[in-house]
Amino acid sequence: MPCGTVYDIQTACGEVTGIMTTQKRFIFSGNLVITDKANGLEAKVHFDPNESKRRGYFGGWVGGGHGKLKEGELSENREDLVVVKISKLPAKSEKDVVSTGTGSYLEKLSFDGKEPIWHINMQNTKTQFLKPTGDQHHLLLISDSACRPDAIAISKQNWEEAEKTKH
Repeated sequence: MPCGTVYDIQTACGEVTGIMTTQKRFIFSGNLVITDKANGLEAKVHFDPNESKRRGYFGGWVGGGHGKLKEGELSENREDLVVVKISKLPAKSEKDVVSTGTGSYLEKLSFDGKEPIWHINMQNTKTQFLKPTGDQHHLLLISDSACRPDAIAISKQNWEEAEKTKH
């Protein structure tokens, strides 16, 4: 950082679930730890803190640990929940915790029981994707299917060229 602060980041894990079912999901699991040694702070983000409540015979097979949910009700044990603990270093005990955040990385995050510091419907939190037009094709990744020769021909409505160049 320009001020000289160095962050040490230990990443969490990504997990694909439901691989043998029709409902596949990518979820985060484990801990993301960000250490700011210059300011003597550590933030530990624990993804899916209620995971253990969905495992085992009763949690995994009988209701998936979600209990009986009414229509539109969200489970208190869903996978997108997080607990964030900001601690003074060395961050070895609960006494070192200076702030605790809870929420969902898909919905909102609040600290110490206060109003959310972030929620999904805040202004400027949604990304606007612009479709490159004209001479902006350099903005597309080479791996993007829109860069395929047949896709470029289709966008120009050049059907014969698209037919010749399709894979």
